[in-house]
Amino acid sequence: MKIVPNADPSNRSLEVVILQDFKWYDFILNLHKIYNGTYLTVKNVTSRSVRSIEVEEVSCSGSIYVQSDGEHLGFLPRKFHILPAAIEMIC
Repeated sequence: MKIVPNADPSNRSLEVVILQDFKWYDFILNLHKIYNGTYLTVKNVTSRSVRSIEVEEVSCSGSIYVQSDGEHLGFLPRKFHILPAAIEMIC
């Protein structure tokens, strides 16, 4: 499964995938493209490299939780940033 096909652990940036105006059925119809890494060609899907990002909730319901690789990180709003050389990678 290629969740972020453009990610490079050595470039000191975080790859962010943005889905805009996506309905639940759009996700289901394009799920197979995640496995081969071609979902970035889908309309309203973009990817950006950033050093930091702040994610806020639009509706202010206070119920949107954040997870990364299956780990619960809390609720929005959240700030994320890169810590260069924090993890040693063996390739």
